[in-house]
Amino acid sequence: MKTDDEVVSAVAAADGEIVFVGDDEGVQKYIGKDTKVIDLDGLYVLPGFIDGHNHGASHQLEKKFDLYLNETAPNQASYQKVMKDYREKYPDKKYILGHGLNLNAFENNSPAHGFIDEIIDDACVFIQDMSVHGCLLNKKAMDEIGLTKDTKAPDGGTIYTDGNGEPTGYLSDCFSLTAPLLAKVTHDAAQEKAAFKEFMKEMNSYGITAFQVPGGGFEDGLDIIREFAKSGKMTMRVSLGQFVDDLNADGAKKIVKVFDKNQSYNSDWCKVTLAKAIIDGVPEGKSALLIDPYDSAAGMPADYRGPVSATQDELNEMTAIIDKAGYQVEFHAMGDGAVNMALNAFEYALKHNGKRDARHQIAHATLMKDEDIPRMGDLNVIGAMQPMWFYYDPFFSPLEEKVFGKARFAKEYRIKDMLDAGIVMTGSIDYPITLEARPLTGIQAGATQCSPFDGEEDSADYLRNPDQAVTVLDMVKMYTVNGAFALEMDKQIGTIEVGKKADFVVLGQNILSCDVKDVANTGVLYTISDGRVVYTGKDKSVKAEPIQGA
Repeated sequence: MKTDDEVVSAVAAADGEIVFVGDDEGVQKYIGKDTKVIDLDGLYVLPGFIDGHNHGASHQLEKKFDLYLNETAPNQASYQKVMKDYREKYPDKKYILGHGLNLNAFENNSPAHGFIDEIIDDACVFIQDMSVHGCLLNKKAMDEIGLTKDTKAPDGGTIYTDGNGEPTGYLSDCFSLTAPLLAKVTHDAAQEKAAFKEFMKEMNSYGITAFQVPGGGFEDGLDIIREFAKSGKMTMRVSLGQFVDDLNADGAKKIVKVFDKNQSYNSDWCKVTLAKAIIDGVPEGKSALLIDPYDSAAGMPADYRGPVSATQDELNEMTAIIDKAGYQVEFHAMGDGAVNMALNAFEYALKHNGKRDARHQIAHATLMKDEDIPRMGDLNVIGAMQPMWFYYDPFFSPLEEKVFGKARFAKEYRIKDMLDAGIVMTGSIDYPITLEARPLTGIQAGATQCSPFDGEEDSADYLRNPDQAVTVLDMVKMYTVNGAFALEMDKQIGTIEVGKKADFVVLGQNILSCDVKDVANTGVLYTISDGRVVYTGKDKSVKAEPIQGA
């Protein structure tokens, strides 16, 4: 498939660029003695998939060096066994970082520090939950950062307490409090490079040839990308974002200086343009910002709407400063209150600075006011969406339904309405928040609003808002041309056109014409980056099943 949804039979590339798109006869003149020819024999070629919201190689580092719970059954006994084994393996570690804590393993979805203290009380242990917005500390870690009943949560954060007002050790969106602990857990340059190489290999196996990192590991990451690009090891293009630490004018000026300093890193492989700011938290942590109070089942005060990280005026000024400097702003916003604040900020920047091709984004946009959907389209704000969250999944959905209530839960992820409003959406999975990073599963989930996995695709237990289903082609665009637009790489990638980079994925069948419930079973046969085959698969079809730990 090339641009404008046109289907052709042949494509030729030289020196990493597409030089011909057309028919079999026309391509013959591009075939020489050193030309590598791949006879597709009816297979299907798409532009390389683009993951619009991916945290990069952090998962590879976590799994190899940290306390890793993602592949453990979500119950306290299993978690404690993993902790015991880890402590025996690393008896001298003074700071232990963990990942993948499933809140469903705890009564009322509320973990407390004693669960860790029973196993490890002589080292600081802090375990991020599956959203990474929440974190459980043991007593020693609490003491290390001075967490007491008198500690005030940072803006936008929540410190959970027991019936006596004492902190349980579970925090949501309190990154500034846990930062001193995180700083004690480091990985050396060799480990980071090995992890990035492994990450690219995994993503290539899914047909992914570009991705956007929404903040984190900025300057170290830039150096790795430059080194890999220079040595020919890069197999994915990347827009590398950076977090805005303080959501105000001072924070904006600081991030603009960082971006200005690093513009020399821009290349065919790298883009330095995205500033990431977090307005609210996550529904399951009861830290998403809502317009109306949480449901009573959330167990919060009657008027509780969730914390917020900044005032509207602060967000407005921050956004206007970054926008005027010519950079993109992406807001993490999951609650309808947070999305509304983000749109207010983008509207302010537009009025303050004038119209430009800004390509600002909202990540997740889980819940939106009815009137904010067309407004988001009118403001040309991109939605960085996660299609594997669209259906009724076994982890996030029950928790969201509980804290939001059934009626409000049913209004999440109105993808068809967003598409009809002209909102450009990208596809991703927020890896490694969810490990199921295959675009083909996301494409099927968005087109069916049901689970894409074998044995689940016909079950009503996984079906959610079928009226919001979109076409397979709509979903393909999220992972190709829309992704390129969001990365500001649309002149290079996203469609198969002469002059663009030779980034392709070859699939085992035409996913636009096959049964929509068979899209996720499609095999990736070749992934081609910059004209090089970087992944070769064996099977035209695969069994679609969750990646372990997803």
